[in-house]
Amino acid sequence: MPSDPPRPGWWRFPTPSCMVLVLILSFLPWLEIGCESKADLGNPLGGMGGGQLKITPPGLGGGKPMILAEQSGFQIATGNHTTKNPLEDTFGGGLGGNVGAPGAMGAAGGGKQDIAAAPLIWLFFLGVVASIAGGLALPPSRLRAIVVGSSIGIAVLVLLVQWLILGFPAAKKIGEDPMGNAALGGPEQVTFFVRYTPFYWMTLVLLVGGLVLLAVEERLAPKKEAAEPVLEVDEGEPPPRETGFRP
Repeated sequence: MPSDPPRPGWWRFPTPSCMVLVLILSFLPWLEIGCESKADLGNPLGGMGGGQLKITPPGLGGGKPMILAEQSGFQIATGNHTTKNPLEDTFGGGLGGNVGAPGAMGAAGGGKQDIAAAPLIWLFFLGVVASIAGGLALPPSRLRAIVVGSSIGIAVLVLLVQWLILGFPAAKKIGEDPMGNAALGGPEQVTFFVRYTPFYWMTLVLLVGGLVLLAVEERLAPKKEAAEPVLEVDEGEPPPRETGFRP
């Protein structure tokens, strides 16, 4: 009997499919960096007859949040970001300085500013790619479950360490420097925030889902049949004598 009974061939695809989705989600926004106004930011420009004309920057009125930049998992690893700042054309801006100060936030169009990279995330990508390659290349077996499970476990561990212990660089920067600007009323009037997008939470769910699928595979795997016990006879002993008369 083989040590690992054969398993259904279609078991090769569910877990790698989850990891392919994780890889795709890694190139979609994980973080949103934005600000929210607590005051009326209209700028009185004066007018005739005592009237006033106010111009309110889009998104910064009535307590509505405005998204300034986004970061995908890949951009977190490289230290890049995508600028989504509607004030950029008016005030200039990026993510590296105070809102409202022309040029303080980097060159227009976003890109790599002074947000530090998170090179540990490359190990996350390595674990995801290894789980896909191992899951598709190896036949369904105990060895495949160990290889794929270890790769996913590394990816999960790295992401949790970066998120909960080291912190994402953009989130740390917002926490250390709230980027208050006197032109917009200071930090008491403008609150900056970092929030995680649904794509990030979906990534975590799919990672855990991949491990659950592997556990289900092991649970449903065919069990090795127990060998029947064999009665051993000592050849040195003579066979038992028959007593009595035969009919």
